[in-house]
Amino acid sequence: MLALTTLAVPVVAQTTPAEMSGAPLSAEERAKFEALIRDLQDQAASGVLDPQLQTQAAQLARRADDIANPEMAAEREKVLRFLGIDPESEHALFIFVSWSMPLDMLRAYAVEAMWTGATLVFRGIPPNRNLGDFFLKDLPQLVWDKGASAAISIDPRLFDSYQITTVPSIVLTRTRDNFTCIGAGERIVQANGQTGSYPLCPPIPDEKFLKISGAVTLDYALETFRSVGWREADVYLHALRKGYPPGQQASREQRPFRGEWKNALSPQQAMAEAGAGEATH
Repeated sequence: MLALTTLAVPVVAQTTPAEMSGAPLSAEERAKFEALIRDLQDQAASGVLDPQLQTQAAQLARRADDIANPEMAAEREKVLRFLGIDPESEHALFIFVSWSMPLDMLRAYAVEAMWTGATLVFRGIPPNRNLGDFFLKDLPQLVWDKGASAAISIDPRLFDSYQITTVPSIVLTRTRDNFTCIGAGERIVQANGQTGSYPLCPPIPDEKFLKISGAVTLDYALETFRSVGWREADVYLHALRKGYPPGQQASREQRPFRGEWKNALSPQQAMAEAGAGEATH
């Protein structure tokens, strides 16, 4: 599941790998989406990128979300409940990362995010990438075949709200949805030769969240949060350790993901396998 906020357009959309190629859209909408992707790729090759085309592509992604979101939301809720996490909880877990990080490190955090219901948060799309390449090449490397277990957000506002200046950073918050960005002004940004803006968001009060920065594991971060009295960390630790191979001990320092990404077990896959096992008895 992908939560996407573009810099040029304040659109929030959620997609899966199938949706990235337009599968949930009507034939007419899919053809239009694919034509836009080709235009974006052609323009990128010539060094020009039309913000209007980015807007149109984002609107189509939003249309895909309108179709798929109820089903995806239901699947996401099932995964969270399988992990022992309340989907309606006020607290949440964020892992702030960057496309500048090596892919195998991003995947290491993606696996931990899948097993805790955490969200990987990026500030924007990779530098020097057009929207078409982003949807069709970059995102599948982190969410491909992981279904509702994979959650990625592209939202620079969260970086402001939690005062993120270093990545990776891990945040456990008691205030998931109560910040607003109305009337706080705008931040002007330059990205891929284009100028854009997004609403400024005031900082979240310090007592509402805990943060740890540096290339540490989620296990280490959650143990640290628990050591200072935040019992909210317990549910995430319990969920995370469900995904550990037998006998594996968590380390302090994050290690790059090794092996084939397609073989990385997601909670949704584990849930399906558990269901299949029950059906045979």
